[in-house]
Amino acid sequence: RTCAYIYVRCTHDICFWLSFCLDFTPPFSKFFSMPKTKVKQKTKTKTTGSDAKHAKKITTVTVALLAYIASAVEILPVQIGVLPGQITMGSACSGWCSELFAARKMSIDFLPVFGCDNELFVRTLSHAVHGHKNFYIDVFSPDFMSCGFRVDFFMAGFPCQDFSMQGHGNGIQGDKGIVIMGILKWIAIHKPKSFLLENVKGLLTMHAGTLLLIVQILQSIKHNGKQLYEVSWKLLNERTHGGIPQNRERVFIIGIRSDCKKLKVVWPGEAGVAE
Repeated sequence: RTCAYIYVRCTHDICFWLSFCLDFTPPFSKFFSMPKTKVKQKTKTKTTGSDAKHAKKITTVTVALLAYIASAVEILPVQIGVLPGQITMGSACSGWCSELFAARKMSIDFLPVFGCDNELFVRTLSHAVHGHKNFYIDVFSPDFMSCGFRVDFFMAGFPCQDFSMQGHGNGIQGDKGIVIMGILKWIAIHKPKSFLLENVKGLLTMHAGTLLLIVQILQSIKHNGKQLYEVSWKLLNERTHGGIPQNRERVFIIGIRSDCKKLKVVWPGEAGVAE
C-alpha cells in the first residue's frame, strides 16, 4: 500500500470508529507461565476425553488471566502539560497511529502522549511524524504498566493472528493473542476516559468466548465500588461503513467512563449514516 492510501484509509477509520494498526508484538511466554494447546477444527460433535482435557486447560488459562488482571492497582496520574481544549491520546500496538492522522483530519487539537510498539522502524516513523512524548516497546513492561498517563482517548488494535480465521486459532493462548491481556490490565490501572479496541471478525465467530471475556473484564473495572465503563461492541465493515475500497470486517469494542459520558454512543450505519 502507498503512504497516501494508508493516510486516507486511516483518517476514515477513526471517523467511523475504525482503526488500522500493524501487528508487531512480543511473545508473552517469558512474562507469564501458562499451558498452551493448539486449537483444531472439530468434525465431530461428540464430547471426548481429549475435548474435556482441552476445556480444562482453557479454564485454567482463563482463571490465571483473570487473576493477572485482578492484580492491577490504580496508579495516581502523572500531570501532563496540556493546553486548554487539547485532547490527550495514547495507544498500544500503535503501528501508524491512525487515530492521530484522523484527529488532524478532523481538526482536533490533541497531544500525542505515548505509543507502544515493539517494531523499531514503526516506532521511529511514528515518533518522527507525530512527536510522541513517550514511546514504549512492550505492553507487559514495567515502564508501560507504571507510566502514570491517564489520557482522554486510548486505542489498541491488538494482534489478530491468533484470532484470525486464516490463523492457527490459538486465541489468547497464542504468543500474540495474549497481548490483549496486557492491554486490559493497563486500562484497569490507568483508567483512560475512553478507549477503542479493534480486532478481526474471527474474534466474534471463532473466539466468541474470548470476546465475552474481554467485555466482562472491561465491565468489571470499578471506581468507588461502581462500574466505571459503559462498554459496547459491534462488527463493522470498512467498505460499507467507512467508504473504503476494501471488504474489511472488524470487531470494535469501545468504552467510555460513566463520569465523563455526555452523549449517547451512536455506532455508524452503512454508508456513514448513523443507525
